[in-house]
Amino acid sequence: EPVFRIQLGRFSDMIPVDIFEMFITLGDVEQVIEGDGTYRYFTTSYDNEAEARTRLEIVKDLGISDAFMTAEVNGDKISIAEAREITNTIH
Repeated sequence: EPVFRIQLGRFSDMIPVDIFEMFITLGDVEQVIEGDGTYRYFTTSYDNEAEARTRLEIVKDLGISDAFMTAEVNGDKISIAEAREITNTIH
């Protein structure tokens, strides 16, 4: 079953203090270090798209305007459209 997360940002080195403070305000932020050495920051995962979309609006209201929703199955990235298709097939 797919899960949805909000990508908050991607940085090549240390994130600016003001952005870090926004992430702390959100709570439950995960850091992922990519193979190329960049850091990506996500919210924890949500089981349904509606919940993730609500969270995305909260994130954007905090000032993280370039945040966006992602989807994955078993840790593999998939498109939002694929996630919807899988969800509709299951339910």
